[in-house]
Amino acid sequence: LRRERRYLDPLNPKNISDENPLRYYRFPLREILRLCEELDPFLRQRMTRSHAVPTHRQVLVALRFYASGTFCNVLGDTVGLTQASVSRIIRNVTQILSDMARNEIKMPTGAWVPIRAIPHDTIRNPLTLAEVRYKRSHTKKSVVVEQTFEILKSRFRCLHRSGGSLQYYPDK
Repeated sequence: LRRERRYLDPLNPKNISDENPLRYYRFPLREILRLCEELDPFLRQRMTRSHAVPTHRQVLVALRFYASGTFCNVLGDTVGLTQASVSRIIRNVTQILSDMARNEIKMPTGAWVPIRAIPHDTIRNPLTLAEVRYKRSHTKKSVVVEQTFEILKSRFRCLHRSGGSLQYYPDK
């Protein structure tokens, strides 16, 4: 009697040890599993071939790319996919996450955070309509950035002077 060979998929979240997800994917394992579950209906629709890449593999490839910023061909070599497949997976997963983010992520609209210094690329005294639009757009974006920093400082007290600070120089 011949025993059937079993292939243990190294990119199956169920086969990943608990310490590796944060290191390689910047997410805890439970969040990766949740993300796979949420993205499955969208990614499965895009798979039309009989040997399509499973959802969990697509999600992990995209997360690894986001975490490492490596080239698609290098990432493909490590997971047994072609550069074209990795590129397509990253594009698809990114598009789906981007579409979901529009509905899921709500920007804070609470407290106004003053802009302390005018960035160098802002036009101080706009003269044309284009310059006025540019300055208005730049100011709105700066406010969002400042608010985001304030939220991070309130959540992670080590970033705010009142709650202590990190014992490292900024370069570190």
